[in-house]
Amino acid sequence: PVRRAALDRESADPPAPGPVQIVACRAGRRLVREFVPAPVVEPVVLPPDGRYLIVGGAGAVGSTIARDLASRGRPTLLLAGRSAAPIALLTQLRALGATVSYQLADVAVAADVAALVADGGFDVVVHAAGVLRPGSLRAKTPADLAAGLAAKVRGTDLLAGAVRGHRTLIVAVSSVSSALPGLAGAIGDYAAGNAYLDAYAAAERAAGRRFVAVNLPALRGGGLAAARPGQAAGGVLPVELVPRVLWAEVGLGVAQVLVTAPTGADRPAPGPRGDTTSD
Repeated sequence: PVRRAALDRESADPPAPGPVQIVACRAGRRLVREFVPAPVVEPVVLPPDGRYLIVGGAGAVGSTIARDLASRGRPTLLLAGRSAAPIALLTQLRALGATVSYQLADVAVAADVAALVADGGFDVVVHAAGVLRPGSLRAKTPADLAAGLAAKVRGTDLLAGAVRGHRTLIVAVSSVSSALPGLAGAIGDYAAGNAYLDAYAAAERAAGRRFVAVNLPALRGGGLAAARPGQAAGGVLPVELVPRVLWAEVGLGVAQVLVTAPTGADRPAPGPRGDTTSD
């Protein structure tokens, strides 16, 4: 009843158009987190011969990040995921100079995550894994919801725990597009998983650990929350720009960054805009 009353109050007085807000009700208090424009900073410096783990490495976002890292030097890349090894991608990465391997793994399974880190630490871990199963929340079973949440919730906890004690930078990719009108009702469990990931990032930063959640807009060219057919180009980020966005936003040194894509169909833009959270 208390939760329903809180939802009813928010629905009865929706916020006016403007900056994004996140509202939480805790012990009878209404807390608001707002996003503020991010300053322009230098991108994070990545070791060209570093060790990188990319979970969800066979997907559109993960593979794009892997290509970017391989083009920077001679890194050691471990790609992981639940799908079969992407042979063509692995061949391309080796041709670029990377030492690369692929490991079948479910990030929500403790033994699989332990196996990923068994050979030592990583400079950077990119968490780009997720499960997207469209459908009304009312129509989904508890098993469906658990499966949709697993990668973002249990997977995030297992990954962070596995590298705790090292100075590993964890970059977790989530999608603000999962909360856009027309999408949130169909993929509510995915949106909830992303919200958990964002809150986890804030907790890790507060504890002094290097963790950042980057909220991407809808993507053109792939990704779990890819642009829908017929969606205008404005507000859509080409997937090939994701690496540049990630490393720039990580350089801000904050827990969560909301990326807004360039507006205007087909015209070039200086780059996506990042907003950081402020309590």
